[in-house]
Amino acid sequence: MRDQELGRVVVGVEDSLAGLRALREAVDLAQRRGTEVLAVRSYRRPSDTAVDLCCPAMSPQALTATDDLRSSLRREALAAVRRVFELAMGGVPQDVVVRAVPEDVPLHEALPATACRENDVLVVAVPARSHWWWRPGRALAGRCLDRAVCPVLVVPPPQAARELGGRWVPWRRWQRRRELTAVLDKLAA
Repeated sequence: MRDQELGRVVVGVEDSLAGLRALREAVDLAQRRGTEVLAVRSYRRPSDTAVDLCCPAMSPQALTATDDLRSSLRREALAAVRRVFELAMGGVPQDVVVRAVPEDVPLHEALPATACRENDVLVVAVPARSHWWWRPGRALAGRCLDRAVCPVLVVPPPQAARELGGRWVPWRRWQRRRELTAVLDKLAA
């Protein structure tokens, strides 16, 4: 009963610097409120149209292979939640209840659907790279703000992510990932 009175803290699990900070903020908020954390991780499921195209007859073996793939993706999503908790906090905290919620829909749909109570709190990270005319991080936060029935806490990126930020050039994505990996390695060490 107490859990329904206080609501839950729902957070999207991402392995970016902003995502790690949002996870720490969500756990801190849950500890202060005495509630549980729902750690939502989105994964791509095999689309039904792709299955129809590759397996038009839909034999029992094809259905079993698709189900095996979905369960494998779900296990990978759960492992990713554990890995992100390791990066962000050194492991899953023992003083707060944490439930991993793997979803096979995009994160901007999964987060508001999971935070479906008015007394829940939804925690969303905003990445460092943003421009005044186009803000890729605003897409997730904005969509969550539009769809949420509960308060939404938008967490800005940490200073390290802003320093890595700057101008984002799509063809240099590999360089950003390399820089981010170096920073995450420093944080993990």
